[in-house]
Amino acid sequence: EATAAKAREESLRDEHERSMQATAHAKTLADEAEVELAALRAERARDELKLIAKSSELDATRRRLDEAEERIRSAAGVEGALRAELAASDAAALVAEANARGVDARAAEETQRVREE
Repeated sequence: EATAAKAREESLRDEHERSMQATAHAKTLADEAEVELAALRAERARDELKLIAKSSELDATRRRLDEAEERIRSAAGVEGALRAELAASDAAALVAEANARGVDARAAEETQRVREE
């Protein structure tokens, strides 16, 4: 009976040792998993920050494009106004030239009439 008790005690010690080793191994695996999870979370946070930065860059680029388009539209308006002013000036010059030709023609007619008389 003593031998059986000793064998049983030895068996319980071995089982306890294996249980302790399994617990230590499980704890090591859990610690490794936590470290890996923390690394993945850090990587995800870094990726999210990169996306936020890219989004901010895109927003800034969009704003600059909008501003450039507005400057182009404004310049086109100024150019159109200048062209209209130039066309009006050209038209006034043509009218003045036509009037001058008319005066010259009348003067030539008068001169011819006076010569004929």
